[in-house]
Amino acid sequence: MFPATDKRMQFIGGLEAYEEAGGQVQRELFDDRNAGYAMDVALVEKLVAEKLEAAAATVRAEGWKWVECSATAPAGYHGMERHYPEAIPLSEEDRAALDAAQAEYDELAELIEGGMADDEAEAKLAEVEKRIDALNARTEAYSPEALEQAGTFVFLDYYGRLAIERGFVKPEAAAEDEDSEGLPSVRGAAKPKVPMINHSAALIEDLTAHKTAALRIELANNPDVALVAVVHAMLLSVAYPYNSEQSALQFADARTAGAVDEGRRKLQRAFRLQRSCGQLWPSPAGKPCRSVRLAVGAAARHGADASRIRRGALGQCGGEEVYRPEEGH
Repeated sequence: MFPATDKRMQFIGGLEAYEEAGGQVQRELFDDRNAGYAMDVALVEKLVAEKLEAAAATVRAEGWKWVECSATAPAGYHGMERHYPEAIPLSEEDRAALDAAQAEYDELAELIEGGMADDEAEAKLAEVEKRIDALNARTEAYSPEALEQAGTFVFLDYYGRLAIERGFVKPEAAAEDEDSEGLPSVRGAAKPKVPMINHSAALIEDLTAHKTAALRIELANNPDVALVAVVHAMLLSVAYPYNSEQSALQFADARTAGAVDEGRRKLQRAFRLQRSCGQLWPSPAGKPCRSVRLAVGAAARHGADASRIRRGALGQCGGEEVYRPEEGH
C-alpha cells in the first residue's frame, strides 16, 4: 500500500484521483488530516505509468531515438554521454514578449515576497512562468544528429514532480559509434580509431590527488574566480540539491527536504535560475558581477545553520575559527 504522502500518489492527483479510478482507501479512525493509504498498489502504478506515458508521447513527437519512462530517476544517467541544445536567436517579436513577461514575473515575485500580493498572485506567477518557459524553449534546439543518436528519460524526481531529461546517449550506442570510427567512410578513407588507455586504480587516485591540489592552488591564487566557484557550488546545493556533480566544490546542507525545496523555489524566483543546473551560469569566469555578489548572500542565508557550530563562531577552516566576536560585541 502507498500512503497519501507518497510522491506517486501526489503525482497522480492524490487519493481523490485514486478513488475516482476505483481504488480502495484505508483511513485511520482518529486521522484529523483525512489522509489514508492506497491499498491497490497495481492501480497506483498503472495510473502513474499512464500519466508518464502521456508526457512521453509529446516528447516522442520531437523525434528522439528513444524515450523511456520510469517512476524513479534512472540509475547512473548523470554519468552518461549527453547532447545539449544549440542556441537559436529569438525574433524581435519574441524577444519583446520575453522581456515583458520577465518584467511582469519580477513585479509579481516582489509583491509575493513582500506579502503585498492578492490571492490570485501565485496563479498569475505560475502562468507567467509558463510563458517564459515557452519563449525560452525557442532560444535553443537540438541538432538532427542529437535526435538521431540520443534519447530522453521521463520520470518522477525526488519530490514527485515530472522530470524530462533530454539528450542522453546509451553506453551501447556510444560504444557502437566508437567502433564505427575504424571502419571505412563513404569516401573510402578509414577514420583513425582513438586508442583506449586504461590506468590502475592506484594511479588514478594519485593523479586525482594531484589534480585536486592544483585546483586548490589556482583557487587560492585567483580570489575572484574562487568567489564565483563558491557561489556556484552553494547555489547548486540549494537550488539543485541533487546535481552536486556539476561542481568540484562540496558543501553540506543539513536542512530538511521541505526547507531545501522552499529555498530552491525562492532562489529560482529571485534570480530566475535556469531549470537545468548545467545552465546556471553560461560563463562564470572573470570578475564577480553584481548578480554573483547578491547570490552569495542569498545562498549563504538559505544554507546557514547556527546549530552546527560552536556558540559565537561563524565557521571553521582547517581547525581554526573563521570568526568569533569579542566579548560585548
